Amino acid sequence: MTRLFEEPLVPIGADPTAAENAALAAALEGYAKRSSPDEFSSLTGFLEAYPESPWKAALLTALT
Repeated sequence: MTRLFEEPLVPIGADPTAAENAALAAALEGYAKRSSPDEFSSLTGFLEAYPESPWKAALLTALT
């Protein structure tokens, strides 16, 4: 698998649920297949669906 971000994503504050992990995997797959470098909708969609996810801080950091 190709690395999408400079640093690996690490959940913070709690263990993510299996549903969050599956949704994140799908969002990352969508992000990897994006047609434009400025296309973040799969990741922002994940954050909207899971606003309290332990993955939130890692994703927001990776996108800055």
